[in-house]
Amino acid sequence: KGVSLKTNSIDKTDYENVVKNNTVKTGTNINFQLKNNVMSMITTNKNAITGCHNKMIVLSNQSCLPYISGLCANDYVVSNSKLI
Repeated sequence: KGVSLKTNSIDKTDYENVVKNNTVKTGTNINFQLKNNVMSMITTNKNAITGCHNKMIVLSNQSCLPYISGLCANDYVVSNSKLI
């Protein structure tokens, strides 16, 4: 979700806590911005890991696939209830 793994120390136990305890792992990103010859440090708080996945492609047989940039439902073929 756009959070730096190096600065937020996300590991396996964070993923387990999200799945088992329905928690949310938060993280911060630090970016530098130059505007009008002034350097600023911007800190953004984000949800790093959540139990919610909101990008899916639903096929004609109602099966769901993860969203992949550049692909749509028409790019998949369903044959005999199998994805090929």
